[in-house]
Amino acid sequence: MATLEDDATVDDASTFKPLDSLLGDLLTAVATTISNAVDVSIVLQSLHPFASLFFMVPADFISFAGQDKSAESELIAIEKLARGCRNKAKEEYPEKDISQTLRHALYESSVFPTLTTLLLHQVAADWLACFPSLGVKWLFDEFFRQGPPKETLLNLVPFLVPDHGREEKSHGGLDSRIVVSAQAKRLLQICLVHQDGIQEISLSFGHRSDLKLREDGLGNIGRASWLKDQYQVAQLIASIPDRAGLDTPSALQSPTYFKSVSRQLISAGERCWEQILQNEDLCNNGTIVFIGEVISRLSRRGQADVIAAAYVPVIMQHMEEVMAKLEVKSDLEMNETALHALKSLCKRNLWTAISASIKDLHSMEKWVEALLREMAIRIETDIYAYCLLWMSFGSLLSTHDLTRMVFLDKCLFVKILPIRCLRWVLQFSVLHTPITIASGKKVLQLDTGVVTRLAQVWATNDFIRSASLPKQAYLTAAVGICVRRMDKEDMDKCGELMRFILQGVTNRLDSPLPLIRDMSKRLALTFSLAINPAKPLLLDDEDEVKDLDDWDDLSVRAVDSSKEKRQSSITRSTGDVPGSSKEDVDSIKPVTGFAVPSVSGFNHDRHERQMLRRQRREKMALEEDDPDAVVNLGQVDAAWLEEAEGEATDSSSDLDSDTDGSLQPYDMSDGESELERRKLPLQLRECAANLRKSDDPDAVEKSLQIAEQLIRAMPVELDNTAEELTQALVHVRPGATAVEGEEDTLEKQRHGALVALLVCAPLSCIVMVTQEVFSPHLDISQRLLLLDVISDAAQELAGKSTVNHSRSQLQQRGLITEPTGSSLQSPWYRPSHLRDPPGAGPWSEVPAFMPGNSLVGWAQRYERELPLRKGDRRPGKSRKWAPRSMQLREDSLRQKGFSSHEPVGKNQFAPLAAAFMLPIMRDYDKKDHGVDFLESGFIVLGKILFTLGVCMECITSQPEAVVLGINLLDLLRSRAVANHREAYVRRAALYAASRVIVALHPSQVVDAIVGTDSSIASGLGWVREWALGIANNETDSDCATLAMACVQLHSEMALQAMRAVQSTPVYTQSPSITVQSSGDRSIIMPF
Repeated sequence: MATLEDDATVDDASTFKPLDSLLGDLLTAVATTISNAVDVSIVLQSLHPFASLFFMVPADFISFAGQDKSAESELIAIEKLARGCRNKAKEEYPEKDISQTLRHALYESSVFPTLTTLLLHQVAADWLACFPSLGVKWLFDEFFRQGPPKETLLNLVPFLVPDHGREEKSHGGLDSRIVVSAQAKRLLQICLVHQDGIQEISLSFGHRSDLKLREDGLGNIGRASWLKDQYQVAQLIASIPDRAGLDTPSALQSPTYFKSVSRQLISAGERCWEQILQNEDLCNNGTIVFIGEVISRLSRRGQADVIAAAYVPVIMQHMEEVMAKLEVKSDLEMNETALHALKSLCKRNLWTAISASIKDLHSMEKWVEALLREMAIRIETDIYAYCLLWMSFGSLLSTHDLTRMVFLDKCLFVKILPIRCLRWVLQFSVLHTPITIASGKKVLQLDTGVVTRLAQVWATNDFIRSASLPKQAYLTAAVGICVRRMDKEDMDKCGELMRFILQGVTNRLDSPLPLIRDMSKRLALTFSLAINPAKPLLLDDEDEVKDLDDWDDLSVRAVDSSKEKRQSSITRSTGDVPGSSKEDVDSIKPVTGFAVPSVSGFNHDRHERQMLRRQRREKMALEEDDPDAVVNLGQVDAAWLEEAEGEATDSSSDLDSDTDGSLQPYDMSDGESELERRKLPLQLRECAANLRKSDDPDAVEKSLQIAEQLIRAMPVELDNTAEELTQALVHVRPGATAVEGEEDTLEKQRHGALVALLVCAPLSCIVMVTQEVFSPHLDISQRLLLLDVISDAAQELAGKSTVNHSRSQLQQRGLITEPTGSSLQSPWYRPSHLRDPPGAGPWSEVPAFMPGNSLVGWAQRYERELPLRKGDRRPGKSRKWAPRSMQLREDSLRQKGFSSHEPVGKNQFAPLAAAFMLPIMRDYDKKDHGVDFLESGFIVLGKILFTLGVCMECITSQPEAVVLGINLLDLLRSRAVANHREAYVRRAALYAASRVIVALHPSQVVDAIVGTDSSIASGLGWVREWALGIANNETDSDCATLAMACVQLHSEMALQAMRAVQSTPVYTQSPSITVQSSGDRSIIMPF
């Protein structure tokens, strides 16, 4: 027991300290006792005095017997400090409850974060498993249950993720990090979910609204701190499931947690609305701002549908209460007067304020879309949906920029919503009246600017060619719904709306897709009904007004057609249907085997009638094509006669019922293939002129189809047309005029035409092509295309069939690959098996003698048996070795049409290599008008190096290889290329260096060393040092692998060069040639 002297000492010490400082001293003493405790009873006794300051904690579960003297003294000190804190609280606030004063001092100071760390890291990790149930409740959980939920959230969330810096083990053998994380999750589940802590947090922000901050004189600084606090708490609430991980309680997992959050936010908003009684601006209320911020963050995390599922039923219930006040029993009784009264009664409401508090465009977009889709599930009538949208957004359409942008731009031009949702968006944001009320009346508040913009986008050829079928059907329905509510006077007021509609109908009627033509027929009918309802315009005799006015059916058909198109493309690519052809797939049969859900309202009877008519017409067409067929009108099907009577008179008048005629007219019409062939240009100048017609996509497409064939068929005419045709091919844009899905085909045709130009007229075209590579008027894709053209043309001119890869293969294997200078099936120093003739025997090593003596040299020599030449036969054992006999044998074989040597094509690229490569090597570092390949345009720089490497490979063993190789190595040695910060460029440089090594013949290397020019020797030495440095220090694995391949090629080249030196007669060798391990003029050997 404490004496009176001790109590006086404590009181004197606590007189000059603030209350939070005294609580800190008490908590320090408790922490010291717990850290030194050896029994759980000591931990319970040390926590009990501290908890008794704030709560009415029972003591019957604590045992006070069996402590040692040191623990007893520490517990007595804790009792003294607790008594001092109680006396200080009573002294400072005598009129308030002591426990309430102490709780305020605990949670509003830095003591609570320290207490949280103590309870989780010391108590929970080591002792909580030994606590009795009452001890866990009163001495652990109660500190968090009784505290403000906001402070509990801020202090517990950091402990959800285990602290990887701690490695301690608890007494139970578990990792303390796991124990701490599990307890933090349990406490958050209790405080936020079970006790509705998020609702209390939302209401707590309402006590300091924007208006109150201005009244208190805190101004912008206080408001910024207030908003920052809200953003931080909202972020923590939204991120709890992600922070907690998978092994978390179900109440903190998605979507259960987000359903609870949504319910609490709505309850907080309703309580806030009841408290302020509509006397304050809701948009600036702290609770409403916080609710909007949480909804915004949850929407960005993809949880907008969960919030909308909880949001829509509550607002529907609220709207039913308003309708009951207006004595409207159902939405069917809603008229214009009742709707106006509803708007006046709900002009300022909670739901509009929540929508206005969302400040992020992406979140607002997700939120509106989720609301519309949830309304489509729960709401049946249009007028009910209009009222709900008006209660959710109200007048925000004219005052809130985000709301206006989402409804008038995102929902109409970007997204594809169900047609019901589209109709609701239009009646709320464009028509400003429910369709059921506006029907039969003139729309006075129509937003004509939006309707005109919809029709303008719908009518453009670019939209028809590039947009998907579901998107086109969606925009067609939007224009049709708006036009259906208009009359001729409204059309005249809209300015160019009529012209856009007629233009769009005309453009769609020319489409080969039946669904696109059906869109034009539907909108033409809607337009005619707006102009003159008594005379509907039906472009097809099979159409009916009720069928064409069904926009849901159009949307369903577009979605299913798009799915079938994708499935057919997958089938063609995988080859699952071997008997199908492109004509079969692209045949105009849009509804064959088409099944539509019953909810779409599709008219099955009309569909069956169309199918029967189409089948009969095809049958009649087949019979007309038979020249031997005899038509007997007495045996004509009666059903067909009934159909013929219902058809147009012009189609039925072709049959002559008065004759039993067997004469059939010949089909004099030209076939489609003949008509298509006639549209193709026949001259190169005509082809170049058509390529410049940007407004005529058909002419551009036909010219690209025939360009390569014309160039290779008429190379003589290229002297006058090569430059013009090259310029036209470089600047044409096939992707801008191509139909969706055919862009790659047209690009390949343009690529092939440019390659043909460079092959057939290289001197006339290469100057322009190399200049255009560095032109400031081209984009990256065009520059890459021209470099690909140069590479492919060089390979074709060189006759390199083995390296002539297609562009798709190059894209699949990557731009830079490992050099393949040796076979993968044999060591690098042996001959390759890649180009062995059929029937050739294996390579075998034979001894090689040094020139001029009989000593065996260090170089290896390999031999193999070759098969007989074509037309040759194995003679007898007698052989003629005289030169005259060999000449006679050659003459005889030549007379029979055989040659002793395989024909080798002439390398036509070697004389042109300088014209191809030097301009590129000269201007690679050019900086002019935004062209900077060394910095921002590093992709083009890598492609340039790859192209130069391909060109070097095309002049392998040619005399030009030495000169151009020296220049290319000088380019690679520049610091801007060899040490480029992009690994992509370094890989390209390594590839180019490897091609230089491959292109040089060993005899050329020996001649360069023997001669006075040491440039090639120093360049090759630099390549080896540079490649070794990259292989040892490079962080990019592909780059390091390619560097090792370069070192391997260099070693193989050095070995072959030394063999050439060894095979040279002694009297022809220069004295300066030595085999050394280093030196300026020597070749470094692989060993």
